[in-house]
Amino acid sequence: MGEQCSGTAYLVCQVDWEYNDEGGYGPRGEEARLAFRDRDRAEAHRLELERQSRKAWHDPNPARFTLDYDSCGDETYLSCSTSLDEETLAGRLAERGVPLPPPNSPGHRPRYNWLSGDWWEEAQRQVPQADWPWLWDLFDRVRFYEVVEVPLDSLGDTAG
Repeated sequence: MGEQCSGTAYLVCQVDWEYNDEGGYGPRGEEARLAFRDRDRAEAHRLELERQSRKAWHDPNPARFTLDYDSCGDETYLSCSTSLDEETLAGRLAERGVPLPPPNSPGHRPRYNWLSGDWWEEAQRQVPQADWPWLWDLFDRVRFYEVVEVPLDSLGDTAG
């Protein structure tokens, strides 16, 4: 008779983004890549995969990633890609000497056009490549991989 599994597994899952008709990307789904019994090992593996994916992504502006523009929690798309408010995001960029995107029309939210491809290219030129993870991390809601905790309460007889 086989043994039953118990405890917790940590799945490293790839988030599959696809282009949408709103000028950005939305998640299409996710797929488990590897399982760990240790959360720290799973997170270390996720970070390495995340670094590789960010480097290889063909449209690197993380502000263009959204869950759904209508469900961002405010009138802007920015909260879909970062947990930072716009003032804090702009302040962190300014602290590092990174230029801000061009302003939107007066009264328009967000204040700056974070979707500007020209701005993102300029920001990447201003930030040394070794610091690009810092730049991406400002957009903390955009992830190519995540760790999902799965309880292994009782998967039944493992002997088949």
